[in-house]
Amino acid sequence: MDDAPQRPGLYALPLSELSRRDFIKKGTVVAIVTAGFPTILAACGPSATPTQSASGSNPLTSGPRSLSNQVPDPTNAYWALWTAGVNAAASPLRLAAETATTNNTVATQISLMETEATKQIKMVVLTVADTAIVPQVANIASQNGMWWGNAHSHPAWIMVETLGDQYSVFTTPDNFQMTYELGKSMCTAIGGVGKVIHIKGVPGFSASVLRAAGYAKAASEFPGIEIVAEDYGYFNRVQTGPVFERLFSAHPDVKAVMCASDDSAMGVISVLKGRNVTGVLTTGIDAIPEYLAAIESGQYAHATCTIYGTWNGAWLTARVFDAVHGFKPDPLERMMITGHSVIDSPAAATAYSAAFLNGSGVSNYKPELMSRVLHPNDWRPQNLLRIFAPDEQWPNLQSKPSGFSPPQDWTTSFNANNVAKLDALYKSNFDAMNPASSIGVPVTA
Repeated sequence: MDDAPQRPGLYALPLSELSRRDFIKKGTVVAIVTAGFPTILAACGPSATPTQSASGSNPLTSGPRSLSNQVPDPTNAYWALWTAGVNAAASPLRLAAETATTNNTVATQISLMETEATKQIKMVVLTVADTAIVPQVANIASQNGMWWGNAHSHPAWIMVETLGDQYSVFTTPDNFQMTYELGKSMCTAIGGVGKVIHIKGVPGFSASVLRAAGYAKAASEFPGIEIVAEDYGYFNRVQTGPVFERLFSAHPDVKAVMCASDDSAMGVISVLKGRNVTGVLTTGIDAIPEYLAAIESGQYAHATCTIYGTWNGAWLTARVFDAVHGFKPDPLERMMITGHSVIDSPAAATAYSAAFLNGSGVSNYKPELMSRVLHPNDWRPQNLLRIFAPDEQWPNLQSKPSGFSPPQDWTTSFNANNVAKLDALYKSNFDAMNPASSIGVPVTA
């Protein structure tokens, strides 16, 4: 890191002034450290048949062998699932995944990126602590030859391509759409009438902003629904508990609580149980085991939305592995919407638990088949993906700047109708191997 050329003041630039040239700097791919984590996802299936990388070498034995997995909170069940996916993919790809915690703080994440750079780590999968630091993370990665994939939070109207070639991919579920669907399900369940509390995620986190907007849109379509209070729960039960205690004390007659995550919903349920309150329903996101069990019980938990956390960790790992070994995606493929499924019945919760939490469907994930380098002709994403459309997604986050224009190569591919072609390709390859086929609810992207 100390030997890398520095650009004083770059981090302080307004996002509108950041450009592709500010971030692109070629780095040499080298090898690194080891670590390991237990997994709940089996890396099974047919042995990978390696193809040659762009350099002509075997990707399973050449290049970097270690990967940094950076998560906000390993005690949160979603991030535990994500990490299981990272480790499961690392095994057949012959990588060593080392997990580190950012604690949802900007300073910790920036320090961690810089530390990983000094250790010569060249592969990173993460979700950023704050949307605003994505350019900063990209700069560190570009200066130090680090290939990275990011999920869930990215600044509006800043294309991945403008942040350097080594920012291999940004993935996100359609946060607005899925909370809109969850909110409508909840409002219908309580008869379209009643007061609602909203527990949001993390300030400055784009997924949190979009989830809040989706819930608000759903509530606005039911004249009898009133969101009477909202505050941040930081996606976890420990911080949500006292926040909900305060809001519920001020509004004890609420009928529902819409939450930004299952872990926050579990914090709400703990408060309700502690007060011996019944008749209040919650929604969450992530499909963690405890919350699915609560849905099955028919008390407190009405619905969740799975965003396939284990898959997300595995797929990002495979995508970064591919990037290191020369895979060049279409410009449109560098920002993608990932699949989600709304689970709002005990039957669906039971089916999902059986498929993804008890071993049967989880072991059906074959991370090596996610690799386009190892399986150029028979790759299988194992989740539904589609191309991210800025004009569809970002207006829910921020108004479009007057001077916004996508990079030329993105525009060229877009004008060639490649969105439809790529969406069809991903759907076809997902249909060929759909681990969610048994849960009885659709996967939507």
